[in-house]
Amino acid sequence: DNGLVELIKTVTEAKVSAIHDLDLRCGLTYAIGTSTDAIITASLKKPPAKIYTGQLTSIGCLVSRLVYEAIIKGAGKWGFSQDRSMIKRLEERGIRLDDIINTALTLFIPWNGLRMEEAYELVKSELLRCLEDVNVVSIIDAALRLDEDARIGLIPNLKPENYISDPVNLVSDEILALSLAIYLNGWNAVFELYRYDTKKPGILSKLPPFIDDIIASLIAGVTSSIYSRGGL
Repeated sequence: DNGLVELIKTVTEAKVSAIHDLDLRCGLTYAIGTSTDAIITASLKKPPAKIYTGQLTSIGCLVSRLVYEAIIKGAGKWGFSQDRSMIKRLEERGIRLDDIINTALTLFIPWNGLRMEEAYELVKSELLRCLEDVNVVSIIDAALRLDEDARIGLIPNLKPENYISDPVNLVSDEILALSLAIYLNGWNAVFELYRYDTKKPGILSKLPPFIDDIIASLIAGVTSSIYSRGGL
């Protein structure tokens, strides 16, 4: 019985570890399970009996590995593989592709009779192209990780309550956003970033510091690139 009870702990630890490595979310926070989770441990009561079943024991190590691999494989079948797109990962955080596009269009400047329907498709196409770039998604991922650390107090000298209020001494979020803007379209994107970051239209006003700046920078890179090709 001791072994069966401890095995529940071993299974739970493996499950949570897999969920963490899959970056499964409940909004902006990690998901560690659902209300329908259930774990059953059973024994055929054949010798030899195992009193201890923690992860360092032979049986615990085996069960832990099997549970971890099963969850990774099962999540992949439901579209939650570890290599899923940045678009999907943003959507899991409540940031939909449509929200980003509509936010971009709030300050978008059409030219030569360009209709907003056409502008929507232009922005969408350029946004999808940018999010195929490993360097772009790496910088966005850095912002997502920094936001997670900041909200739970893992960044030294930055308390979570201060972080949420976007203190004036926090400029690393701006520096990260600037690096993405320059990478995407140089100083044209930097000037565009200033417009979006100052007014914070659409979804930008609802996002925490690191994320709102990096999404604003992504938008700035996209819209400024469209302007450059359009002759503006």
